[in-house]
Amino acid sequence: MIKITNPVTTPAPAELPQTSPANTSADATSFADQLATVGENSSSSSAVQQDSFLQYFLGAASTIAPAASPAEPAPAVSTAASAPTSTAAPSPSANGAPQPTPCYTISSTAPYFTPAPDQYVTVKPTNGMSPFQADSMDSYLQKFIGQSVSDMYGFINGTQGWANGGASAITNNFVSIVQQRLAAYPSMGEGIDPVAMGTQYANAFMNVLSGVPVSQFGATNFTGSVLDFLSQGGSPAPTVLNQAPTVMNVNA
Repeated sequence: MIKITNPVTTPAPAELPQTSPANTSADATSFADQLATVGENSSSSSAVQQDSFLQYFLGAASTIAPAASPAEPAPAVSTAASAPTSTAAPSPSANGAPQPTPCYTISSTAPYFTPAPDQYVTVKPTNGMSPFQADSMDSYLQKFIGQSVSDMYGFINGTQGWANGGASAITNNFVSIVQQRLAAYPSMGEGIDPVAMGTQYANAFMNVLSGVPVSQFGATNFTGSVLDFLSQGGSPAPTVLNQAPTVMNVNA
């Protein structure tokens, strides 16, 4: 009967409770640390975090995907950032739409004539050279006017004698300019009537001259405009550089 004390010495049942609580405590501590760590990197509540871990341990790891939701605002930011680019896009696209041709400006004082912004066309040479960009006929004629009137006094002293004679001489010269350029670059001639275009810019040129009085360049008895003076024949080319034309002689 004394041998009944042997069952008391069996330690196995006692060891299981000691090992199990220890592991559970360690797991709990580790689990809490994980929750705390996840909480620092996520904007979701602690309850949602716990649900995510529970779902993960239940094998539904795919449900943790919503945790990536903080990354979703990124597309919204990139879309907003691209908005200014899309609003600026109409600027270049507007170039393809029909636009009114910018106008030149005329003044009674220097610079007298300001061409419109440059316009270019593609020229296709007939001698086998590669196509290239050149001033459109409008730009070419406007630049010619601007350069000519920059020496307005030249029309009075005769150094720009090509305009002597007034309207007829001026118109003939402008028509000739268009014809010569089209002869050099035939591909420019599409839709251009040399006489009509030459006359158009001759009139613009005379409009400039008609608004500039000869008296603007010195004492004179002549009361008309530069165009009026040219219509009366103008001045011959000076025999001496900077020679004053007769019209500027107040005693004439």
